[in-house]
Amino acid sequence: YVNIYEVESAELPEAENSGMAFEYLTNCDSISRLSGVYAKEPIRYIRGVNEFPVLFNARPMVIPDETNKLSALAAMAGNEVLAYIIGFKQEKDKYKIVEYAGERSIIPDLIRETGRLGFFKVCFEVPDYDTSLMELLGLYSIKPNSEEETSISVRITNREELLKRLKPVFIEVYGYSSKEFEEFIRLLPEDDGECAKVLFDRKYKQEILDMAVPLPWPRGLNYI
Repeated sequence: YVNIYEVESAELPEAENSGMAFEYLTNCDSISRLSGVYAKEPIRYIRGVNEFPVLFNARPMVIPDETNKLSALAAMAGNEVLAYIIGFKQEKDKYKIVEYAGERSIIPDLIRETGRLGFFKVCFEVPDYDTSLMELLGLYSIKPNSEEETSISVRITNREELLKRLKPVFIEVYGYSSKEFEEFIRLLPEDDGECAKVLFDRKYKQEILDMAVPLPWPRGLNYI
């Protein structure tokens, strides 16, 4: 599930980080600099440094006009990238963000900064597990316009390996003990399709699992 926002860039306050600079990136050769920020995201796809410029240059299918190339806006402290947004010109003065990463407190600064580039409206989507960014936007009285389900398909190809990888997540993040996790496994449906729904659909059989395992954002640079 995602929360859909459309805001006026001027709604957000001026950045208070006096030592921070903003850099507008349109050349795919320089985009690999952002890979270190993305790699620190707790929920992400595996994306190598060399894949960044390839995906950036590929132009996602969701962009309607071939002339609307992707661009990035990065917040910098010296040579270090703190956070970034990637998007495209959706309309004459409207910027559509397809991906963001990095320090959440800086994302509003980046949205505000798009106004200096001539974009007075900004549209973006925030997955429902990113409560930090939603709460931060709420401090500026910015609420989502709507919520919708994401279009994503999940297929379990190796249940044993999947559960092996999920066990430390359940123990560290959700507070399960090893014994409780084994008991949870016994409650899972035998059918892999039903099992995937229990694990990843937040509204399916909550008596088995009351919180869905979050999946990475399926659109953005990954949606080609």
